[in-house]
Amino acid sequence: MIKLEHINIVVFWGAVWGIVETMIGHLIHLISFDIGRHIWFPLAFYFLYKVYTQTKRKEAVLYVAFIVSGIKLMNLFMETSLDRALNPIATIISEALAMIVICKILEKAENDFNLFGILAVNCIWRIIYTTYLLLMPVSYIFSSHLRDIGPSVKFFFIDNLASTLVAFISLVIVKKLCENKEEKNLNIPPTPIVSFSILVLAFIIKWFI
Repeated sequence: MIKLEHINIVVFWGAVWGIVETMIGHLIHLISFDIGRHIWFPLAFYFLYKVYTQTKRKEAVLYVAFIVSGIKLMNLFMETSLDRALNPIATIISEALAMIVICKILEKAENDFNLFGILAVNCIWRIIYTTYLLLMPVSYIFSSHLRDIGPSVKFFFIDNLASTLVAFISLVIVKKLCENKEEKNLNIPPTPIVSFSILVLAFIIKWFI
């Protein structure tokens, strides 16, 4: 059973994740530059990793994904097609499930994430997400990487390797910064009132941006 202090951590990082995704997504839309495929996985990995390291609970990884998915559900009121609203949610849930699988393996081996661990998460979520697409109406496939061999190769190999490297380099940089004792103190989340206030802010920002 997840503790109350862990709920605070999950809510805090879920809210921050939601705000960051909304802001970056808006910025990418404004500059009309397709770099999202190299950013979304490293971003998701960072927040999932943050929640797992602070709670040591695999279920917390899934809960934080549910929070971000809840924020993403607001796309139902903004997008013109259902798949454009549901696919990002399916991606986040797939990433969380993949993270849980690798966390369980690393837990037994008493190891932390390295380049290959991150690559494994990246590969597994893409398989889970592809399975989701195959279970959906055909229209979902036509707008996905499954529509042709080229996009599929790009999705499973090029984007996979590129985003894995970004995630790994980012993790190394963050760990170096956190070697400073003062930086470690920043890992302590704020009070539950602040965490839930940030969550409300995340929904407000999502609605207006």
